[in-house]
Amino acid sequence: CQGCNLFCMSFPRLALGLKLSGISWRSIELFFLLGVFFLPFSKSAVEICMTVALLLWLLRKMPWNEPFPNAPPCNIAYGVFLTAALVSIIQIPTGERVQGVEGMLKWLQYLGIFFMGMELFREPKRRERLLTVFLASMTLVGLNGLNQMIRGEDLIIHYSADKAGRLIRMTSSFLEPNGLAAFMLFAV
Repeated sequence: CQGCNLFCMSFPRLALGLKLSGISWRSIELFFLLGVFFLPFSKSAVEICMTVALLLWLLRKMPWNEPFPNAPPCNIAYGVFLTAALVSIIQIPTGERVQGVEGMLKWLQYLGIFFMGMELFREPKRRERLLTVFLASMTLVGLNGLNQMIRGEDLIIHYSADKAGRLIRMTSSFLEPNGLAAFMLFAV
C-alpha cells in the first residue's frame, strides 16, 4: 500500500562507510564459507551458517539502501515458480497449511542464498576462496572415507562401512554411498 511505502521512506537511510562495508562482506563471506565447509558433515551447521549469512546480507541491504542483485534471465522463471508455490499453498488442506508456508519460506531462503552468492562471488578472489574451502571439505570427506574403509567406521559421524547383506562400500560422513558419490561428482 502507498501508506506503507511512505512510512518506510520517511526513515532516513544510513550511509554505509567503507570500513563497515568491508566488515560486512567479510562476515557474510565467513558464514557462507563455513556453511560450504560443513555441507557434507552437518546439516544443522550449514542451516545455521547460511541463515546467519543471509540475515547479515539482508541487514546490509535494507537499512543501507543498497540495491538487490538482478539476474534478468532468471527473474521470470523465479517469479513463475514462486507464484506456482503460492498457488499450491492455497490448495493445501487447512490443517497442513503451516507446513506449506514453512516450505514456501524455505524456498525463499534458497532464493535469497542464490542471490547472495551471486553478488558475493562476483570477485575472483572470493571465488578462489570458495573453491579452496570446498576442495578442503572434499579432501576431508575423502580422507574420512579412506579411514572408514580401514577402521570400519568414519571419524565424524561413526557410520559403519559394513551393512548386513551388502557389499562394503565407503560412505564417509554420508548415510549412503550414493550421497558420497554425488558429493564427489559435484566436486569434480
